Amino acid sequence: MKGKIYKRKFLDPNRLHGLGYFSAFGLGYWYHSALVMQFGSSLTTLGLTAAAVMGMRNLAPTSSVNTIQFVKGGENEGKLLINISTGLFASQNIIAEVKNIHGMCSLSNDDIGE
Repeated sequence: MKGKIYKRKFLDPNRLHGLGYFSAFGLGYWYHSALVMQFGSSLTTLGLTAAAVMGMRNLAPTSSVNTIQFVKGGENEGKLLINISTGLFASQNIIAEVKNIHGMCSLSNDDIGE
């Protein structure tokens, strides 16, 4: 992790579902004529459109934390640098004091209240 406290996986479950929807769209497009003969053109088009939209919706990250790491050197030394994705290709960095950060959930044992 190269000095990072937290790093999000590239292929988290939400993105994996998005790739699954795109795969379903691709297979549906490939076998479009067979699906039209089986289900009709309206239902086939609706299904392919729904798979494409759900694939785009699940694949695009919004407001999720990419990395958390300590700042080394400079005026913000010892603070946390939090990288948050705001779109598919855009991200935003936030510098915060360690004392202003608190945990919302526990990733291992449920020891928040202990």
